[in-house]
Amino acid sequence: MPSHHPKIATAARLQTLCKEYSELFQGAIFIGGIAVHQHLLAAGSGQDRPQNEFTHDADFLISRADFGDLRDIEEVSMTARLSKHQFSKDGFEFDVYVENANALVIPYGNAAAFSEVKNGIRVAALEHLLLLKAEAANDRKSSSKGGKDLRDLVRIVYAARQAPLRNGLLEPYLTQDHAKTITEVPRQTFLELTGNNAQAASRLQASYEREIALPCILSSPLPDGVRRRLETHAPTR
Repeated sequence: MPSHHPKIATAARLQTLCKEYSELFQGAIFIGGIAVHQHLLAAGSGQDRPQNEFTHDADFLISRADFGDLRDIEEVSMTARLSKHQFSKDGFEFDVYVENANALVIPYGNAAAFSEVKNGIRVAALEHLLLLKAEAANDRKSSSKGGKDLRDLVRIVYAARQAPLRNGLLEPYLTQDHAKTITEVPRQTFLELTGNNAQAASRLQASYEREIALPCILSSPLPDGVRRRLETHAPTR
């Protein structure tokens, strides 16, 4: 059971808590920045690897059965407007999205079917994270969290560079709004991820556009201008 003793809110502590909840609840699937971080760690180092950033919260989907058990050990409150539940632990905020009772673009069953365990934490597939982050970026585009959502899109695509994104996981849920957000990540985002190194930002941006080009062309109707730009990057597969 996760410790109830006060702890300093550090990245290592959050990692430990998420691992403990994953072990306790087999039906918990982490999403959001903490899940992106696990995939990025698993991808290893490489040229122009996007910089990571610390988060004070964690989000996860959970089965209805496991949610009942979670409420037995944590003080969980309902946020009806956002179709989620919340609780705090050791200075961190946890957002909980219950099976069949949330407004996320990816249904729980699909997220569970393609989830993976990374560093001892069950996380959603990169394709599902990409869609969830695109949705979040659309909803929060005028806030600081919207900026982090865009940076996480780049991290997700970087983590997928050794295994191309699977169109079959994207196609059922990818909308034109998602595709627009994914394909129009601004230059500033790449500069932020590379410490304002212009050359590294250009390489990262080119790599990003190559990786997202084909999935977005195949999976969503796009404006002609966006489609033509992506077609110049799309590899032949």
